[in-house]
Amino acid sequence: MVRTFLAIDLPDRLKADIAKAVARWKGFKAGVRWVDPARMHLTLKFFGDLEESSIKVVSSVCREVAASCQPVSMRLLSPGAFPSPRRPRVLWIGIGSRPSPALFTLHDKVEAALAIHGFPREEKRFSPHITMGRVKTGRNIARLMDDFMRHEPPGEGFMVESMVLYSSTLAPGGPVYRRIEEFEFCRS
Repeated sequence: MVRTFLAIDLPDRLKADIAKAVARWKGFKAGVRWVDPARMHLTLKFFGDLEESSIKVVSSVCREVAASCQPVSMRLLSPGAFPSPRRPRVLWIGIGSRPSPALFTLHDKVEAALAIHGFPREEKRFSPHITMGRVKTGRNIARLMDDFMRHEPPGEGFMVESMVLYSSTLAPGGPVYRRIEEFEFCRS
């Protein structure tokens, strides 16, 4: 069994901008476990543990979906928290696409194609975001949230030209991701 998810990678320049913001937020010494910016991504679908045979089906389906999709222009949006900024458990920055429905269309295509092969659709509404950190204690959280919620992400967008199937191994220092396969979008 392999813990698996489908994601969109972020460009290195964007990860560098995020790393600067995370370094500032770490200065608040709040009870937050921050995600390493090098591992940040946009999850399209989390599968959990899959058998090798299921990974082959997922790869085949994702290859077909990618071949039917054009590259998508995306940008970071405003920050937020689950379940809410007043009671944060997960800190995140939203992500959107231009034109706006393109990212949702991609997600819907992935879900529909996988459902045909018996993979259950996600029950929750798709909320595209990058997880920044997880709140572990309430220490200094109010001060941090005041700054975090005022964060202005970089205004420039970036092109997404592929999606990646990853394996994830949980380790004491955080998850270790390994690329299984990358699926490039059609460029015609």
